[in-house]
Amino acid sequence: IEQRKCDVNDMKKQLKKAQDDLSSATIKVQWANTKLKSEVDAHQLTRTKLAGMDAKIREAKEESNMIRANCQALIDKYQNSEEIQSNALSSKLEKLQHDFDELKKEKSTDCDSALIPLL
Repeated sequence: IEQRKCDVNDMKKQLKKAQDDLSSATIKVQWANTKLKSEVDAHQLTRTKLAGMDAKIREAKEESNMIRANCQALIDKYQNSEEIQSNALSSKLEKLQHDFDELKKEKSTDCDSALIPLL
């Protein structure tokens, strides 16, 4: 009987130890589940932020492309305007040069004709 009492006590100790181990493992599993849930929530929040950032980046790219196109259009318009103005000034210069040459010829002819009677 004494042997059986010792065996029963040993088994009670083993049972208590197994129960404590089970309780400890349950607490660890609960802690791990809580940690995993918080990490999943944080990951979902990060995904949401990433989607928002992607949308902002796409919007910024589209806006920069529109600005680039508008700037290029302005540059082209300015260059064409400058070219037209340059052509107009060139033709005006040629006309003035031609008029000047005509006046110069006319003056030299007048001077020559004025000098001839003096001779």
